[in-house]
Amino acid sequence: MELFTLNLSNKSTVSINEPAVMRIPAFKRLINRDRGSVGDADGRKKYKALKELTFIWYYCDFKSPLADRGDKERWVESLKIAELEDADIDGDVNSGIDAYKKLTDVISLRLYRAALEGCNKLEQHFNTIDFEERDEMGRAYHSPQSFLKNIKELKTTFENLREFRDMVKQDLAGKTKMRGNSLKGNREDPN
Repeated sequence: MELFTLNLSNKSTVSINEPAVMRIPAFKRLINRDRGSVGDADGRKKYKALKELTFIWYYCDFKSPLADRGDKERWVESLKIAELEDADIDGDVNSGIDAYKKLTDVISLRLYRAALEGCNKLEQHFNTIDFEERDEMGRAYHSPQSFLKNIKELKTTFENLREFRDMVKQDLAGKTKMRGNSLKGNREDPN
């Protein structure tokens, strides 16, 4: 079920599937508690809730343009896009994050995210390699030859990661899609 879609008129926010979103207590709480904010004095437009839901979507959703980034970078960028600060992320928003993660919890996605985190650590390793660094015997810790060999292997790693990402997309689509563009109801899953 699609809870959120990227708003085509304003790429920094999401549009919500209100009937579906309101059935999820954590999201309903975010919407109902919005009693007004800047530009929305009485809270009818739900600007604050939309910012919080936008943050959750950018941070958690596999279709987010930030999905391939590391956890910390995704957090920071999601805050910027949603025009929020760290202080704006309270217990209710964290409950929304937890709810969203539970709704999209499949092993393939968890493995993909773990692989991404590993690749981010690999990037950090490559950024810190110092060919001048020596041990007590004067031998280099890192050789240019092994560095070049590892770069060659990166291509294979990246291709495998891309194939795995496509497989996860299919897995996630298979969880919710039926024939055509219909979506499963909450009682139609045989599990």
